[in-house]
Amino acid sequence: MEQTISRTENMSKRHRKSAVVQWLVCVALVLIILVLIFFVWLRPMSVADEQMSPTLQKGDIIFYSSLTKHLRLVERSDMIAVRAWDGSTKIVRVIATEGNKVEVRQGVVFVNGKYRLDEHEYISWVADFDLELIEVPKNYVYALPDNRELPPYSAEDCLVQLDDILGVVRFNINDFTLYN
Repeated sequence: MEQTISRTENMSKRHRKSAVVQWLVCVALVLIILVLIFFVWLRPMSVADEQMSPTLQKGDIIFYSSLTKHLRLVERSDMIAVRAWDGSTKIVRVIATEGNKVEVRQGVVFVNGKYRLDEHEYISWVADFDLELIEVPKNYVYALPDNRELPPYSAEDCLVQLDDILGVVRFNINDFTLYN
């Protein structure tokens, strides 16, 4: 009888140890998945200014996908996180890709001379400014902020090298908006 009890206790102890090990493995897997999602695939960022207003507001927490730029080409109207010349991270919108010719006349964006961008979805008003015609070079995109209150000084200021793109904006946690 004592052998049966001790054998039952041993089996019970082994079962508890096994259950604890399984639980720890599950927790470890969940942590690994979370690290992969939030530090490899999606990166958090706080919007530092009003340059993407009205789409994004200062203080909004967004997530950008650092993998998207490797899986597909950046497309017109994508919001992208870019490394700026001063080391900061900025959010801008892709207006044109390499090979396109872009011009801004009285605040209205034209691509390839005849295509007028339909920007009513993400800009609230059009500032009256002109930018000279420029062809987007290889490995660059042409990007502008949604808030056109302070337009760029020249068309060259709008060129973003593909290597400076950190990722494509995917989610705004403040209003639970998914992009693209």
